[in-house]
Amino acid sequence: MADRINMDEVPVAILIIVLIAVLFLVFSCALHLQRRAAAVVSVLGQLLQPVATTTVGTLALVPVIAALRDMPALDVVQEFRGGAGALLGSLLPPAVICMAFGMFKSRALVAKNFVVVMVVTFALAVAGIVILALSARFCGLSSVLAVSLVPTTATTPLAMESTRVLGGGDPNLAATGSILAGVVGALVGRMLLNAMGVSQSILRGLAIGGCSHGIATGMLVMDEPEAAPFSAISFALVGSFTAILLSASAVQQLVLVLLGLYINIPFA
Repeated sequence: MADRINMDEVPVAILIIVLIAVLFLVFSCALHLQRRAAAVVSVLGQLLQPVATTTVGTLALVPVIAALRDMPALDVVQEFRGGAGALLGSLLPPAVICMAFGMFKSRALVAKNFVVVMVVTFALAVAGIVILALSARFCGLSSVLAVSLVPTTATTPLAMESTRVLGGGDPNLAATGSILAGVVGALVGRMLLNAMGVSQSILRGLAIGGCSHGIATGMLVMDEPEAAPFSAISFALVGSFTAILLSASAVQQLVLVLLGLYINIPFA
């Protein structure tokens, strides 16, 4: 019987290449299944989104690799972040730039709805800060977790920096919350809008981009290209408005009041 392969002797580069290949294979299969299922049952097609299945597939692979290499799962995640994760992350800037082509193509429609875009995105930023702060307080979250979750309507870099500006939070938790918002939005965002009867592409794009950032916007590029430019504009503006608002001392104090960390104001 052949000896068991010692995974520690396998070069890290090979493991990274294999992991990336598996992730792309899972994504491609999920995309194919989503389109096939969408032709039969629309709800099932929504649940088989590539983002969700890729995320689940990655989480399932981590303990398997950890067991094969006899190492803690967190070490596998750290190794992934420094190897395959960094390589995949390098593809993000070109992907974001590609969204600009859709925005340029729809420039006339964007200019026509300029006021709507600005008002809606600013309202989303304000609502996101207030709702997240109140939700964190009502759920009884710790001060560190509560402060970290407040700016998660912004994209990951802006959320991390806003957490540093607020003080008392953890930028890594803010990044995690921002990413989770994108994954959840990509999974159920369009279903919620469908359930609420929102059919206008402009509003759908602004809502999804403002709440779920680039991940959900990427899904719109494939499935609702007419809404994708507004989603791209929305996640950029909502993130910017959120960061600007949280940099103001008056807003920072208001957030702390809402969290119950500045003045102890009991809720009725």
